Amino acid sequence: MKLIASVSTMKQSSALEALVPLKRGLSREEAAFIVGVGTNLFDRMVVEGQLPRSKKLGGRVLWDRIQIDRAMDKLFDSGVDKEDDKEVVNEWSHENMD
Repeated sequence: MKLIASVSTMKQSSALEALVPLKRGLSREEAAFIVGVGTNLFDRMVVEGQLPRSKKLGGRVLWDRIQIDRAMDKLFDSGVDKEDDKEVVNEWSHENMD
């Protein structure tokens, strides 16, 4: 029974990966997937104003993929978690490639 559930989840995940780039309006799960975080962190980022709020369209709660992309651009360009960025840069610098 668990194997069937896992296969079903894998198929659903693969289908989500294939369809998300084509859609403009995203569900909460799809939006979190695009950002690369889980739904709990996604919700927190929305509450903190790092990501846009949803809109209700035709009875559905949706996030605009383009607004999410713009918000992510701002997050990456703003220097959020600058220390973490510095560590990653140092980790991948040519000096450490011996």
